[in-house]
Amino acid sequence: VIPVKAEYKRSVKGFVHDRSQSGATVFIEPEEVLGMNNELITLRIDEKEEEERILSELSRGVGQLCAQLTADEEILCRIDGFYARAEYAYRLKAVKPLLNRQGVVEIVKGRHPLLDGKTAVPVSVSVGRDYDFLVVSGANAGGKTVTLKMCGLFCLMAACGLFVPAAQGTSLAVFQNIFCDLGDSQSIEENLSTFSSHIVHLKYILEHADENSFVLVDEPGGGTDPEEGQALARAVLETLLKKGCRGIATTHYYTLKEFAFERDRVENACMEFDSEGQRPLYRLKLG
Repeated sequence: VIPVKAEYKRSVKGFVHDRSQSGATVFIEPEEVLGMNNELITLRIDEKEEEERILSELSRGVGQLCAQLTADEEILCRIDGFYARAEYAYRLKAVKPLLNRQGVVEIVKGRHPLLDGKTAVPVSVSVGRDYDFLVVSGANAGGKTVTLKMCGLFCLMAACGLFVPAAQGTSLAVFQNIFCDLGDSQSIEENLSTFSSHIVHLKYILEHADENSFVLVDEPGGGTDPEEGQALARAVLETLLKKGCRGIATTHYYTLKEFAFERDRVENACMEFDSEGQRPLYRLKLG
């Protein structure tokens, strides 16, 4: 548009679009420009239609290749997963574990992947070959629970195709299920105390575990009367052994250590402790 004084608006042929606030100026689209604007609008419509036609053809072409593209995407996802696993292994300085289906877990100088590799004390653990269950005792904050978690995590990592932060010679079983009862899961909302929450977990484990299961129990029978807790812990281990499970349990109960000493296919172990320096050594000692 061009601004034209109001008294000359009849001198310019065209379409009046607006006028100024004072009324002294009107804005006119000249007749010659009107035709060009119409042509421009028509060309823009044609351009939009052509874009839609091209996009439609491209979409149709992509749709015809849907199966191949989906397969390519799945292959790329798998390759990306392999690269991620490899990079993670390099960062952890991890090794490829030997896999077995005999329920054998042999970890040589393993360390929990979340611990600093420079300061973490390597732990060697074995279960499933000469004995099915390992009962681990030792001082509080001595590394029992971390060792328990490491064993379960290593088996899951191996089943997912991940290398594990351990030494060569580490052998891990591929279990159908890995059950664990770790930590404190008390809940006010569900009206569960520390003890009753453990009982709920143990009940589920005892109902579903079988010979192809790995069971990790942190201090079974804790949170209640010691004598009753010891009896309960012993009954839980007896049942799991009858089911043919492999597993590890931590405990402070002497009767459970005696049970492990007397019972076949069960072995005692402890986390070493420096009594002179009064500090945990984070090393697992069998027997």
